[in-house]
Amino acid sequence: MSARPSLLFVNQHYAPDLASTAQHLTDLAEHLAADGFEVHVLCSRDHYLSGEMDVPAEETRNGVHVHRVRTTAFGRDGTLGRLADYASYFLQVLGRLLTGRRYDAVVSLTTPPLLPVAMAVARLLRGQSYGIWSMDLHPEAETAVGMIDGEGPLGRLLYALTDWSYRRAAFTVDLGPHMKERIRAKGVLDERLHTIPVWNKKEEVFPISDDENPLVEEVGIHDKFVVMYSGNAGLGVLKKGRNAGDTVHVFVYEIHVTEHREILVMPETRVSVEELQSRLGDWLRRVEEGEPIVITRKGRDVAQIKAVKEVAREDSLPSLEESRASVTVSGEDLSETVRQQRTEERY
Repeated sequence: MSARPSLLFVNQHYAPDLASTAQHLTDLAEHLAADGFEVHVLCSRDHYLSGEMDVPAEETRNGVHVHRVRTTAFGRDGTLGRLADYASYFLQVLGRLLTGRRYDAVVSLTTPPLLPVAMAVARLLRGQSYGIWSMDLHPEAETAVGMIDGEGPLGRLLYALTDWSYRRAAFTVDLGPHMKERIRAKGVLDERLHTIPVWNKKEEVFPISDDENPLVEEVGIHDKFVVMYSGNAGLGVLKKGRNAGDTVHVFVYEIHVTEHREILVMPETRVSVEELQSRLGDWLRRVEEGEPIVITRKGRDVAQIKAVKEVAREDSLPSLEESRASVTVSGEDLSETVRQQRTEERY
């Protein structure tokens, strides 16, 4: 038995797959392995898009022990196929957690959705402690794009399961303040929440000048303010944005540009009804300071609160006297013009 601390990361995708979660997990796992930890990863053989990768079931990759389970591999083209891939991986993971070796720590990512629920079940039945690295929020994302009704029976069940799994975790890593607010609304204590933004490899992603960038010419974004979204899950949300004349969002998926359109998405602070009730004074102070908030129920937007601003007197309508005084006439006096026309008609 190794004397090194043993860690198990659980996520559907891992290197050599190029899914975003696979890349970030690979970076962290290999870093920890080089730092002296005994690192294991439990993933699938599926390719992010579709089909299986030609990879071994077990291998040690750059110091990381990779365990790949066989699942269905329908890919992301159809909803039913994707659900089958998710379910088959979920069941394989749950079986390994309940019958396999124990680790000093288990960390679950959030692909597929409900994966943390398997961790919570393993803790309940076996006492295995776990943490969550929350790359996505489910079923909030599905609710936001209209895939499920957060108030319906299925939505309430999914929220109950995921909220329970987050509350049972020893810690949760979120990606930023807005995600933290949503996770806090699940009933997770602040001391268990830790923010670690995503990163990139500077040798792979770095700025270049417009003259050197072929994308500028390809999609016609000269003299435009560009916000690029690289991925696919958020397209449904981003497409609901508003037009803005000089703003272009470029969507990158499968390593090439598929579409670009002029939209603008304004960030907003969201807070659940429960969180608003528990810290009403704090939220009202933030509103008074000029920060509008959107109130959510079961992941759906239901209302918005903004600060009330008094209408200044100078913004009110002017009086009749003020209106008359502000009118200026150019050219000849009207009475003189009328007199001149009458004289011309008479003679």
